[in-house]
Amino acid sequence: MPPRPASSPFRARQLRPAPRSRMRGGRLTDLSCKPLADCTIYDTLDNGIGVIVASNADLPARLLLHDDLDVTIAEARVLWREGRQLALSLETAPVGASLFSMNL
Repeated sequence: MPPRPASSPFRARQLRPAPRSRMRGGRLTDLSCKPLADCTIYDTLDNGIGVIVASNADLPARLLLHDDLDVTIAEARVLWREGRQLALSLETAPVGASLFSMNL
């Protein structure tokens, strides 16, 4: 069955709906919770995590990602970095920040 015609000229060549990216603020810390950089977090097409860091901070290969909107923390691994933009793979499921006993 052929795809239905798009109602908008901007979607004429698109066969599926545009994905929605949810941008939110966050922070990157090392595994001992030492602050490294503030960031903007967004979801990528392949269910990964994209991050734009506020500065060209030196970052380790493994770090903690603090999501300010969801109030969660997850261990992440840097897949690649180009300037201030990073792609992360979550190594653990995000957990509520309230479960941590230390002040973050």
